[in-house]
Amino acid sequence: MKHEPIGFTPTLAVTDPLARHWLRQVTLRLRREVCWLWRERAARGLAVPTDGELARSDDPLPPLLDAGLASLDLTRYADDKAAFFGHDAAAKHLSSLIAQHAPKAPAPEGPFSFAVNALSLQPVETFVLALALLPAIDSASGAVMVTVLNDASRDEPSLALAQRLWDEPAAVLACFDASHALFGHGLIAPAESWFTPLRMPPRVARELALGTARIASPSQPPQRRVIAVIGARGASLTDLAASAAKQSGEALRVVHEDEALPAQMTLAWLRGEALYLPLDALPGDANLAHDKLRLPLRALPITLILGAHDSAALHRLAEPPVQTLEAVPASTAERLAAWQQALPGSAADPALAE
Repeated sequence: MKHEPIGFTPTLAVTDPLARHWLRQVTLRLRREVCWLWRERAARGLAVPTDGELARSDDPLPPLLDAGLASLDLTRYADDKAAFFGHDAAAKHLSSLIAQHAPKAPAPEGPFSFAVNALSLQPVETFVLALALLPAIDSASGAVMVTVLNDASRDEPSLALAQRLWDEPAAVLACFDASHALFGHGLIAPAESWFTPLRMPPRVARELALGTARIASPSQPPQRRVIAVIGARGASLTDLAASAAKQSGEALRVVHEDEALPAQMTLAWLRGEALYLPLDALPGDANLAHDKLRLPLRALPITLILGAHDSAALHRLAEPPVQTLEAVPASTAERLAAWQQALPGSAADPALAE
C-alpha cells in the first residue's frame, strides 16, 4: 500500500498509522512555512514572486535575516501571512492537507499510538512528540528547520519551532513544563527554554517509528512497581525475575548496566515489558552507605525488577520495593555445573570436583 510522504527523505516509512499522520503534519507545516518565508522575503526585496510561484534565487531556501528584525516583524506580517495561506495555490493546497483528520488508532496499537492514548495527549502535544521524532528518523529535516527558525545554528526542533508552526501559538505552553508526561515518560529530554532542542533517545525513536503493534496485558501495573530479587552469587536472579514478570503477563527485558537506562525504561514501557537490572549497576557511590540509589523517570508505570546478592543493599534504594523474592540456594551439584559451564577448560580438574 502506497502512503503519502511523511518526511523529506524519499521513501521514509513508519509502521504506526498515527505516527505517519503526525509526522506528515510536521512536514506539511514546515513546507507551508517555507512557502510563506519566500513570500515574506520577496516583500523585503530579497526574492521576486512570479505567476503562482516564487522565483528562486541561487539559494535553495529563503535567505536568513537578522534575528531581532525577524522577531519584530512577526506581528507586522501576521495579516499578510494569514492571507497568503488562504490564497496562494501552494500554501492553500498544503493547508487542505494539514486539515485532514488523524486516523483512528488501530487495534492492537503501534507504539506511537499507545503513547498518545496512554498519556491522553492533546493534538498540540502529539504534534510536539512528532516534531521531536522527525529529525531522529529523517536526516534531511534539519536544514529545513534552520530556515524556519532563521538560525543557522539551530537544526533541531524546539518548542519555539512548535509555536511557530502550530495554529494556536499559546497552546504550546502546555508542553513548557518539566513535569509534562512527554518528559516524565522519557519520550523527549526536558526542555528548559524555548530553544532547548527536543531530543529523543535513538532507541525510543526507532520504537515509535518502526515498533510492532503492542498487545497490553490487563495485569500490567497502572503505576511504577519495584520488585527486588535476592540470591547468593551464582544464583539465577534473571530466572526469578522472569517468573515475577510472567505473573503479570509481561516479558522481561534484561539490562546489565545503567547505560541509557531511562531510554531502556521507556522502551520497556512502550513494549509492555518488565525491566530487570542488577542493583549494583545503578548510578551511585558503592562506598557511601548513605548515598541513595535513585531510579529515573518516577512517573513511568512499569515493573522494575532489581537483582541483588545482599538484602541489606536494598536499604540504599530511594524507592523501596513493594515485593522481595529470594532465590532458592543452589545445591552443590548446581554450583559445580555453573563452574563447569563458566570454565569449560577446568571441567576435569579434580580440585573443582572437591
